[in-house]
Amino acid sequence: MESIEPKFISSETSLSSLGREVVINTVKKWLSEIYSPTELEKAFVIQEKYSSEKELYLLMKIFTSVNEYSIAVSIDENHSYLGGSAISRKPRTGEDWNRGNDLSDGRFCEETWRNILKDIVKYETEQIKSEKWKEKHKTEHDKNLLSIPEGNKDV
Repeated sequence: MESIEPKFISSETSLSSLGREVVINTVKKWLSEIYSPTELEKAFVIQEKYSSEKELYLLMKIFTSVNEYSIAVSIDENHSYLGGSAISRKPRTGEDWNRGNDLSDGRFCEETWRNILKDIVKYETEQIKSEKWKEKHKTEHDKNLLSIPEGNKDV
């Protein structure tokens, strides 16, 4: 499966210089780092919204128990784009809309892909609000590796 490396991608990269199959195989390669190739269809929805010799637009959907993530790939004669968005799958109590956020975006390359994945992890991660819970799960040998020593506040 041929895929592209980030060093060959620029904002000026066009579909004609990459080829439709190379773009699709690159997306599949990135997704297969999360799920095995045989499990991809169970975990992701990939739609080819439109395609021609001059342009390609793919939309990927990733679902969690509370959120839906959309990741768009758009490549035409003049540029490449990869970007994402997150939307809650249900409204909060008292609201009649679903909250959402933009995720990272940029040129179609692995760096942008990794930034989108980081955003998804941040979006899914919940803060520990209870100090009692934190204390309960510490042992006498635990150190808080995330705390900054008093003298190093600039770090």
